[in-house]
Amino acid sequence: MNKQGKAVAVLLALFAFAAASLRVSPSHAQTAQSAGELNVKIAESVLITSSRGYCWFPNIYRLSDGELFVQMGLGPDTTAPESSFAAFCVSNDGGKTWGPRVSEGPLFSAGLLTRFPTGERKLMGVGFRLFAFPQGQSRNLEGMMTEISDGWNVITHRRGIRVTLPEPAQWEPVDRSNGGVLAELPAVVFCGCILKSRDGGLLVPMYGKLVGDKYDRSFLMKSMDGGLHWSYLSTIAKVDMPWPGMGNEGANEPGLARLADGRLICLLRTGSDGLMYQTWSADDGKTWETPVSTGVKGVAPQVGLLSSGVLACTYGRPGPVSIMFSLDGTGKTWTHHTPIFQEMSTRYTGFLEVAPHRLLVVYDHVPYGWKPIPPSDTSSRNEIYGTFIDVQ
Repeated sequence: MNKQGKAVAVLLALFAFAAASLRVSPSHAQTAQSAGELNVKIAESVLITSSRGYCWFPNIYRLSDGELFVQMGLGPDTTAPESSFAAFCVSNDGGKTWGPRVSEGPLFSAGLLTRFPTGERKLMGVGFRLFAFPQGQSRNLEGMMTEISDGWNVITHRRGIRVTLPEPAQWEPVDRSNGGVLAELPAVVFCGCILKSRDGGLLVPMYGKLVGDKYDRSFLMKSMDGGLHWSYLSTIAKVDMPWPGMGNEGANEPGLARLADGRLICLLRTGSDGLMYQTWSADDGKTWETPVSTGVKGVAPQVGLLSSGVLACTYGRPGPVSIMFSLDGTGKTWTHHTPIFQEMSTRYTGFLEVAPHRLLVVYDHVPYGWKPIPPSDTSSRNEIYGTFIDVQ
């Protein structure tokens, strides 16, 4: 990434993009739900960025000075490292307006704002895809960690990381060029978010197949050196026999959060048209309860505890981009299922509580789904949106 930019060009681009960001899509839901002790109101939607090319799979993070950071994928939907090219936009007014899209490099799939040994606070993210180390070995893997500082001149540093699994990963063919050229890579990836452990370490979920697995499993990794080395801590969920209502994939795309009582909760995708399952840990991730169904279908659940003590989760597919809530903050019961965006989308989301009782949910609009926009259509664009939600 270019560490310096011309101030005038940045400001001009920012003003132009801020004006464009005020456009609200008429297809976004404008609804309110009220029941029990919760009132959910879908408020305004903001265009964050758009592109004629790939522009999808967003997530949102907060930088240490309060700026919001939205990352999105700019490559095809493959798990090859070459496809994991990403970009970001930054907002310094709580998500109302967004700066120009900036190329960032490799996509990271789990992040945490943390304090480094130097005292500086940075957004730290671990890369999606891992490689065998040494070549041909699949129990000790290597990957990449990204560190992102504050400001419009965002500086990105990358460090190599090591991952040690309890047993070797399976290998899977990967389309490295989006054109049929295959390579073999370990069938495990980082996913979800990074959480701080009670003993000063870091926790991050992974999913994939280890040797002998028929279905994906989700497992928890731990680091005690700031994210440079990750070791297996526990299996979050492993499917031996199909669960009732699950999809055909197993336990993957884990969404991890810490509850008010200190326990961990993890929601899991089981397939593109399968029920999401969930489980809890009372010992900081060392052991997990038997997974149970949420009763809701969805992919890539994003889970977070709000300042009010209510637990929120965004999800989607096969239905619309949606949000649901657990009023007692435990996840045992989910209510107030509220649709946000109905049109074509990957249904991958991210959200933050940007102010007390106010959320910002980010997601994509891809009018041709997983296919590129055809040259004959000169008006359509792939878009990243943010929708504000008021929760009282």
